[in-house]
Amino acid sequence: MVHPTFGTWQPEIPISSGFAANVRASKLPGMALIECQCDPCGAQRTRRDVQDIHDEQLTIQLVLSGSEYMQMGDEEALLSKGDVFVWDNTQPMRFSVIEPLHKMSLVLPLERLKSWVPNEWREIPRHLKSGGPNAAMLGSFLRSLSEIDFANNPMRYNALIEAAIAILVAPVTKQDANCSLRLAHLETV
Repeated sequence: MVHPTFGTWQPEIPISSGFAANVRASKLPGMALIECQCDPCGAQRTRRDVQDIHDEQLTIQLVLSGSEYMQMGDEEALLSKGDVFVWDNTQPMRFSVIEPLHKMSLVLPLERLKSWVPNEWREIPRHLKSGGPNAAMLGSFLRSLSEIDFANNPMRYNALIEAAIAILVAPVTKQDANCSLRLAHLETV
Protein backbone atom coordinates (compact mmCIF):
# COMPACT_ATOMS: atom_id res chain seq x y z
CA MET A 1 0.00 0.00 0.00
CA VAL A 2 1.40 3.42 -0.94
CA HIS A 3 0.02 6.48 0.84
CA PRO A 4 0.58 9.82 -0.95
CA THR A 5 2.02 11.42 2.21
CA PHE A 6 3.31 8.54 4.35
CA GLY A 7 4.82 6.39 1.58
CA THR A 8 4.96 2.61 1.32
CA TRP A 9 3.58 0.36 4.08
CA GLN A 10 2.90 -3.35 4.28
CA PRO A 11 -0.61 -3.55 5.80
CA GLU A 12 -1.76 -6.21 8.22
CA ILE A 13 -5.20 -7.65 7.70
CA PRO A 14 -7.75 -5.57 9.65
CA ILE A 15 -8.96 -7.29 12.81
CA SER A 16 -12.64 -6.99 11.88
CA SER A 17 -14.33 -7.52 8.54
CA GLY A 18 -16.27 -4.27 8.99
CA PHE A 19 -13.12 -2.12 9.07
CA ALA A 20 -13.79 1.62 8.67
CA ALA A 21 -11.52 4.64 8.41
CA ASN A 22 -11.94 8.33 7.73
CA VAL A 23 -8.97 10.48 6.67
CA ARG A 24 -8.93 14.24 6.16
CA ALA A 25 -5.76 15.80 4.78
CA SER A 26 -4.73 19.42 4.33
CA LYS A 27 -1.71 19.84 2.08
CA LEU A 28 0.02 23.15 2.69
CA PRO A 29 3.29 24.47 1.28
CA GLY A 30 6.04 22.41 2.90
CA MET A 31 3.79 20.44 5.25
CA ALA A 32 0.65 18.37 5.60
CA LEU A 33 -1.89 18.07 8.39
CA ILE A 34 -3.70 14.73 8.45
CA GLU A 35 -6.55 13.72 10.73
CA CYS A 36 -7.43 10.04 10.85
CA GLN A 37 -10.14 8.03 12.58
CA CYS A 38 -9.87 4.26 12.14
CA ASP A 39 -10.77 0.89 13.51
CA PRO A 40 -8.08 -1.50 14.75
CA CYS A 41 -5.49 -2.27 12.06
CA GLY A 42 -1.76 -2.23 11.56
CA ALA A 43 1.10 -1.98 9.10
CA GLN A 44 4.85 -1.99 8.91
CA ARG A 45 7.50 -0.20 6.89
CA THR A 46 10.37 -2.54 6.03
CA ARG A 47 14.01 -1.75 5.29
CA ARG A 48 13.22 -2.21 1.63
CA ASP A 49 10.34 0.29 1.87
CA VAL A 50 12.66 2.79 3.53
CA GLN A 51 15.19 2.47 0.70
CA ASP A 52 12.51 3.65 -1.75
CA ILE A 53 11.77 7.00 -0.07
CA HIS A 54 12.64 10.16 -1.92
CA ASP A 55 11.67 12.89 0.56
CA GLU A 56 12.74 12.46 4.17
CA GLN A 57 9.83 13.42 6.42
CA LEU A 58 9.22 13.99 10.09
CA THR A 59 5.78 13.26 11.53
CA ILE A 60 4.49 14.65 14.82
CA GLN A 61 1.47 12.53 15.74
CA LEU A 62 -1.06 13.40 18.45
CA VAL A 63 -3.53 10.80 19.77
CA LEU A 64 -6.94 12.41 20.32
CA SER A 65 -8.65 9.19 21.47
CA GLY A 66 -8.08 5.44 21.42
CA SER A 67 -4.75 3.64 21.63
CA GLU A 68 -1.97 2.61 19.29
CA TYR A 69 1.25 0.64 19.61
CA MET A 70 4.27 2.09 17.78
CA GLN A 71 7.69 0.54 17.23
CA MET A 72 10.49 2.43 15.51
CA GLY A 73 13.91 0.86 15.67
CA ASP A 74 14.45 -0.25 19.28
CA GLU A 75 11.88 2.17 20.66
CA GLU A 76 8.39 0.94 21.52
CA ALA A 77 5.47 2.99 22.80
CA LEU A 78 1.86 2.38 23.73
CA LEU A 79 0.08 5.63 22.92
CA SER A 80 -3.16 6.86 24.44
CA LYS A 81 -5.13 10.11 24.54
CA GLY A 82 -2.88 13.17 24.68
CA ASP A 83 0.33 11.30 23.84
CA VAL A 84 2.56 12.49 21.02
CA PHE A 85 4.82 10.24 18.98
CA VAL A 86 7.51 11.69 16.74
CA TRP A 87 8.68 9.50 13.89
CA ASP A 88 10.48 9.80 10.60
CA ASN A 89 10.38 7.78 7.41
CA THR A 90 14.12 6.98 7.34
CA GLN A 91 13.90 3.76 9.33
CA PRO A 92 11.71 0.68 9.56
CA MET A 93 8.72 0.88 11.87
CA ARG A 94 5.46 -0.81 12.78
CA PHE A 95 2.15 0.36 14.18
CA SER A 96 -0.90 -1.45 15.52
CA VAL A 97 -4.13 0.36 16.31
CA ILE A 98 -5.42 -1.47 19.37
CA GLU A 99 -8.81 0.21 19.77
CA PRO A 100 -10.66 2.71 17.55
CA LEU A 101 -8.24 5.58 17.10
CA HIS A 102 -8.56 9.28 16.37
CA LYS A 103 -5.22 10.96 15.67
CA MET A 104 -3.77 14.02 14.06
CA SER A 105 -0.39 14.11 12.31
CA LEU A 106 1.73 17.03 11.16
CA VAL A 107 4.17 16.01 8.42
CA LEU A 108 7.21 18.22 7.88
CA PRO A 109 10.48 18.01 5.95
CA LEU A 110 12.99 16.14 8.12
CA GLU A 111 15.72 18.53 6.96
CA ARG A 112 14.11 21.26 9.11
CA LEU A 113 14.70 19.21 12.28
CA LYS A 114 18.22 18.36 11.11
CA SER A 115 18.97 22.07 10.70
CA TRP A 116 18.07 22.69 14.36
CA VAL A 117 19.87 19.68 15.85
CA PRO A 118 22.16 18.32 13.11
CA ASN A 119 24.00 15.80 15.29
CA GLU A 120 21.28 14.93 17.80
CA TRP A 121 18.15 14.66 15.65
CA ARG A 122 17.95 10.88 16.10
CA GLU A 123 18.17 11.25 19.90
CA ILE A 124 15.18 13.52 20.38
CA PRO A 125 12.49 11.95 22.59
CA ARG A 126 9.98 10.10 20.41
CA HIS A 127 7.22 9.27 22.89
CA LEU A 128 6.00 12.38 24.66
CA LYS A 129 3.48 11.36 27.30
CA SER A 130 0.26 13.19 27.95
CA GLY A 131 0.59 15.73 30.74
CA GLY A 132 4.20 16.55 29.94
CA PRO A 133 4.90 20.12 28.87
CA ASN A 134 6.21 19.21 25.42
CA ALA A 135 3.23 16.95 24.62
CA ALA A 136 0.86 19.66 25.84
CA MET A 137 2.47 22.37 23.68
CA LEU A 138 2.68 20.20 20.57
CA GLY A 139 -0.88 18.94 21.10
CA SER A 140 -2.20 22.46 21.44
CA PHE A 141 -0.25 23.56 18.35
CA LEU A 142 -1.63 20.69 16.21
CA ARG A 143 -5.20 21.27 17.40
CA SER A 144 -4.86 24.98 16.59
CA LEU A 145 -3.58 24.22 13.09
CA SER A 146 -6.56 21.96 12.45
CA GLU A 147 -8.96 24.81 13.24
CA ILE A 148 -7.46 27.33 10.81
CA ASP A 149 -9.15 27.93 7.48
CA PHE A 150 -5.94 28.37 5.49
CA ALA A 151 -7.81 29.20 2.28
CA ASN A 152 -9.18 32.38 3.89
CA ASN A 153 -6.30 32.98 6.32
CA PRO A 154 -2.99 32.58 4.50
CA MET A 155 0.00 32.07 6.75
CA ARG A 156 3.77 32.09 6.53
CA TYR A 157 4.06 28.31 6.29
CA ASN A 158 7.81 28.35 6.89
CA ALA A 159 7.15 30.10 10.21
CA LEU A 160 4.62 27.41 11.19
CA ILE A 161 7.14 24.67 10.35
CA GLU A 162 9.83 26.42 12.41
CA ALA A 163 7.39 26.84 15.31
CA ALA A 164 6.61 23.11 15.35
CA ILE A 165 10.30 22.19 15.29
CA ALA A 166 11.10 24.79 17.97
CA ILE A 167 8.45 23.32 20.29
CA LEU A 168 9.81 19.83 19.62
CA VAL A 169 13.42 20.71 20.50
CA ALA A 170 12.62 23.25 23.24
CA PRO A 171 13.18 21.00 26.30
CA VAL A 172 16.60 21.53 27.80
CA THR A 173 18.55 18.41 28.71
CA LYS A 174 20.86 18.36 31.74
CA GLN A 175 23.80 18.52 29.35
CA ASP A 176 22.34 21.65 27.75
CA ALA A 177 21.67 23.21 31.16
CA ASN A 178 25.33 22.77 32.13
CA CYS A 179 26.49 24.44 28.93
CA SER A 180 29.04 27.21 29.38
CA LEU A 181 28.16 30.87 28.87
CA ARG A 182 30.42 30.92 25.80
CA LEU A 183 28.54 28.02 24.19
CA ALA A 184 25.23 29.68 25.01
CA HIS A 185 26.37 32.84 23.20
CA LEU A 186 27.53 30.77 20.21
CA GLU A 187 24.16 29.02 20.07
CA THR A 188 22.38 32.37 20.16
CA VAL A 189 24.51 33.67 17.30
